[in-house]
This record gives sequence, structure tokens and C-alpha cells, in this order.
Amino acid sequence: MKQGDVAAKFCNGMTALCWKDKRHVYMLTNMHSSKNEFVIEERKRCKRKFEDEVVECGLKKLTTTKPKIVADYNKHMGYVDLGDRLASTYTFTRRTRKWTKKLFFSLIDIAVLNAFLMFKSNQSKSNFS
Repeated sequence: MKQGDVAAKFCNGMTALCWKDKRHVYMLTNMHSSKNEFVIEERKRCKRKFEDEVVECGLKKLTTTKPKIVADYNKHMGYVDLGDRLASTYTFTRRTRKWTKKLFFSLIDIAVLNAFLMFKSNQSKSNFS
């Protein structure tokens, strides 16, 4: 596969996709339709030299065409990172050898985090102090 090529398979509402960027990117989704939808992104790249020379910034526009699945993933991935960071900060995890207990405590962590986020969003909408 060359850079920018896409291979996709569709079955029962599921889409399996392989997209070649710098490396192969594999995705599986049931959110997107079987249409080949693409998004064009433009980014500016700036190269700088920090040695004894004067800092030069050469602006270059990069236009990339990527599948909508990849663009949506990149757009919403920040929320997953935020949730993981908050879950690791406020954790109830206990040291145990049984995987069932680890799973139970991680589900408790997620439930408490979701309850806190819902409380926080509802508190900002109401006039409670």
C-alpha cells in the first residue's frame, strides 16, 4: 500500500478499515456507514533551526486526505485521555491477584468518575452552591 491508500471491508453494519499514513492504521467501527467518506485536512508545518543560526521558520501547507473514521477518532480521543487521567488520579484500585477483583474495582472507578462528571455538569446548570 502507498501512503494515503485505504482498504475497507463492510459486514452487518461493521466497518474494518486499513489506512496507510506513515504506518498502517487499523480501525473497526459500527458508527460510520459503508460509504467511502474522506476529510481533507490542511496543516502548517514550521521548521526551525536552534543552533547559532538565526531561527528560520518556513511555512509549508500540508494537505492530507484521510478517512472520516480516522478524523473522528482523532477529534474525540482527547476526551478518552482526560477520562483516563482523571480515573488514574481518583482510583479505588486495590492490589489483588484475581483478575475478577481488578475488573470490579476498575468498573467502580469508572462509575464514580462518571457520577462525578454528571454532578459537575448539573451543578454548573443549576444555582446550587
